[in-house]
Amino acid sequence: MIALAILLAATSVNAQNGYDSKHEVAFGYGMFSNSQIFDALSTYVATEAGVTFSNAKYNGSLAVEYLHRVNNWFGYGGEFVYRSSSMDFSTIEGVQKEGTSTSNYFTLMPTVKFDWLRTKYFGLYSKIALGISMYSWQNVYLDGRDTQSNSTLMLNFQASVLGIEAGLPNLRVYLEGGMGEQGTAVFGLRYKF
Repeated sequence: MIALAILLAATSVNAQNGYDSKHEVAFGYGMFSNSQIFDALSTYVATEAGVTFSNAKYNGSLAVEYLHRVNNWFGYGGEFVYRSSSMDFSTIEGVQKEGTSTSNYFTLMPTVKFDWLRTKYFGLYSKIALGISMYSWQNVYLDGRDTQSNSTLMLNFQASVLGIEAGLPNLRVYLEGGMGEQGTAVFGLRYKF
């Protein structure tokens, strides 16, 4: 994918005669994000320490993105990404459910997008974003003990090596491959105006 992105970058940007929009709004869903990997590793470490988990629900990342087009090959803007997970846990051997643990991730990232090919109905691009995530978790116990909770800030990113979009001049579906908080595989809708 990286070699394809480099090859596309070497092609002439002047040959692009695509739709001349100044703004883009995208709504997407991604899988295998940084926070999903972090949750899986945290669960593994807690399991090794004797905690039992069940009914785990790892949701994908929901993203909203805005980009302002500077020219036919470059745009900048920002994105908001939200992801959550929940699971039942027990620290007592033989007890099926002692409580429920939930995690939420809220991420804001400035974003730049490089269009390698931009036509009226099709486009190829790469995207880079870097920002801050607020991670919060909460453990609620069934026996009435005090709820445990905490939140922290951490650096986060999205690097979409190759994005493909297709459809109408104003409304397109897209698919991105890369890594980061939006996920390694991201798909959604993009509206251009």
